[in-house]
Amino acid sequence: MLPRAIGHGSLALALSAYEQRLESADASSAELIDAATADLVRTRELISTDSQSCLSSSP
Repeated sequence: MLPRAIGHGSLALALSAYEQRLESADASSAELIDAATADLVRTRELISTDSQSCLSSSP
């Protein structure tokens, strides 16, 4: 299941970057994919940190 989830996430990143590239001709596809990947990593870190703090504060 994990390979499929990674594939779907990668496809979503690429599609989002492509759509944004069509809207903004001054940004490169590589830059947009890098930015989307960095945003995804930050979001995952925030979710991980938040879920850990919820677990540690449970009664």
